[in-house]
Amino acid sequence: EWTISNGESEQPSGNTQLAVERVLGYRDAVEDSVTKVIAMIADFHDAHRNLERSEYAKAAQSQLPKPLRSIAFGLLDGKDARAGLMGHLKWASQTQSRIDAVRDLYGFTWNPKGLPGADLE
Repeated sequence: EWTISNGESEQPSGNTQLAVERVLGYRDAVEDSVTKVIAMIADFHDAHRNLERSEYAKAAQSQLPKPLRSIAFGLLDGKDARAGLMGHLKWASQTQSRIDAVRDLYGFTWNPKGLPGADLE
């Protein structure tokens, strides 16, 4: 049940409810993915933090996807991995081609099937 700006309550329609559930599910999937990717970067960092910077770079190059290497270096420099990752996602969200480029890395999928306007995809 939703509250409308005039204070009245309204039950969302079936399609609207489905859309809301999909969006919230997608949000949860994004958060789960962010948590997993941060853990992957943190595990890499914990295993390599005592290396010389050049050796850390070689390990990052061979073990981490390219977009995550700068975040791993940020950890080495004392920066927050989540902030770095969210910055990368913000950058990626600016165009469809950027989203498509990182979709597999983060495991992002969106299924508009059954939603109003899905035939426009």
